[in-house]
Amino acid sequence: MRARLLASYVLFACALLLILEIPLGILQAIQQEQASISSLSRQATAMAALTAEDLERGDLTGLKGTARAFAARAGLGIVVLDRNGNPVIAAGPGGVVSVAVGARSNLVRSADQEVSGRVPNPGGGDDLLYDARPVGVASGSPATEPGGANPGADAAGVLVAVTSTSRLDGRVHKIDLDLIGVGIGVLAAAVIIALVLSRSLSRPVVEIIDAVERIAGGDLGARAPQDEGPSELRVLAGRVNVMAARLDHLLGAQRAFVADASHQLRTPLAAMRLRLENLRSRAGAVVQADVDACVSEVARLSRLVDGLLALARAEQGTVPRSVVDLDALTRERADAWATIADERSVVIDVQLADHGTRAWAVPGHLEQVLDNLLDNAVEATPPGRRVHMVVANGGPVAELHVVDEGSGLTAEERRRAFDRFWRGADTPGGSGLGLAIVRQLVEACGGAVELRGAPSGGVDAAVTLERAP
Repeated sequence: MRARLLASYVLFACALLLILEIPLGILQAIQQEQASISSLSRQATAMAALTAEDLERGDLTGLKGTARAFAARAGLGIVVLDRNGNPVIAAGPGGVVSVAVGARSNLVRSADQEVSGRVPNPGGGDDLLYDARPVGVASGSPATEPGGANPGADAAGVLVAVTSTSRLDGRVHKIDLDLIGVGIGVLAAAVIIALVLSRSLSRPVVEIIDAVERIAGGDLGARAPQDEGPSELRVLAGRVNVMAARLDHLLGAQRAFVADASHQLRTPLAAMRLRLENLRSRAGAVVQADVDACVSEVARLSRLVDGLLALARAEQGTVPRSVVDLDALTRERADAWATIADERSVVIDVQLADHGTRAWAVPGHLEQVLDNLLDNAVEATPPGRRVHMVVANGGPVAELHVVDEGSGLTAEERRRAFDRFWRGADTPGGSGLGLAIVRQLVEACGGAVELRGAPSGGVDAAVTLERAP
């Protein structure tokens, strides 16, 4: 968002500068050229006044001296043509004079009024500015003011003043550079202002996004700042905070209900099981089977209540992670389950990586994860077979596998196994909460868990965690 705001400000500033500076540059160039032509016209007028008398008398010597002195002083090319367009005198730079003698001769031959403008230089280089005007009065004609507006055929000749546009082009180039410099300065100021404005606008948005991400990650105590940014963003932050507070209240009430209900049910279930055990010892053969079935159902209900309580505890907010030694933890849980596995004639194998493996996890969570996975694996493995516990390093992650050699699950069953209260066909007495608890605990550790098909035909329960140094 900040990049888009910055780009929009800068593009707007660039467009505004182009709209303002291009016409301004063109206008300045036109004004400078008009000013140069006006200056050349004034000088030509002065030269016409000086040469008119010599031209009328036919004094070519005086005319040459006057023209050369004026051309040298003004830095112009001066050409005087007679009534037939033939050059009478030429003074000044040769390249400049050739324009008046050659390319402009037809124009000035028929000129009956002042003519000025800009022409290309036939010799190459800078363009040329010229001013052509009738001068003097022909012998036998009525008197006409030198440089008159309409001398027509009564003029004794035509005076042409020519100058290079190098100075004009230099001034225009300097104006263009000044405009570019001003544009760069304005653009730099626009970038700085855009950075400040975009930061002031995007910072509240970033903070709201951060708060929403934390809420989505389970931190329902996160709140967005409500005292920064425009009023719309403050309203949005307030709505996010209200939503987070309601979610926190609803989920807290749900967890409290599950935890309280589970805790309160444990005592009457324990008492009911005790009474059934006593009744079974005194029951006759007729009701013995019914009492055993009741005891089994009470035991399953107790496991279900314990699972709900464990799940409610696992869902209680976020807990800081710490570094856990997976090798030591795997050996410890394998030793703890060795007795139960021996009772069922199952062997637990442990395979560790070449180097010690450490991972980030919530303290106490991985023990419960392994207990649930080993319980399922030992239950699913036939007598005389093995359960494999494998710790592997996978670059930035560490993997923990619990693999059984049972009959396995289909792909659909492996996908649904993490649903609450789902039980496979081979586990009719389970609560259906064990793998749901496993997933909740692993996700609280910042990891992931999935069930895969094992080469032996069983199930590979794979836990992936962020590896610690």
